[in-house]
Amino acid sequence: MIKLKNSIYFFLILFFLIGCQANDNAANDPSFTKLSTTSHNQHLSNQIKDYLASDKDVTTISAVNAGKDVIVTIEIPHMKRFRLATIREKLEKDIKKEFNLDKVEVSTDQKIIMELDKLEKRIERDAITEDEIKKEVGRIMKLSKEET
Repeated sequence: MIKLKNSIYFFLILFFLIGCQANDNAANDPSFTKLSTTSHNQHLSNQIKDYLASDKDVTTISAVNAGKDVIVTIEIPHMKRFRLATIREKLEKDIKKEFNLDKVEVSTDQKIIMELDKLEKRIERDAITEDEIKKEVGRIMKLSKEET
């Protein structure tokens, strides 16, 4: 009976330790898709994705630009969500400085992440015009500033 009890404790502790391990690969390899299209210039957003890829706080990146207006969404590891506001502000400031931009919006809101992902897919398929991209970027920026 005592052996069984000790075995159960051992497995509980083992499972607890395995579950608490951090996934270092996710923090080192952020996922993003470079937009490659012939009819839309998304070179700036691709450069921003490359720039943010080296940041250890970022796991997923999406970005779309309409001229010099850029919206970026990021996802960060769960344990770093306590510093969410400071990470977002720092990245926004760094992007503005690095790429000499005035209008940059960095968001971690899931609603904005989904909207930007849809827009990226439409751009990739060439199913959207430049004017529609400008309207969508403006709409998503406005949406990201709303308080929920």
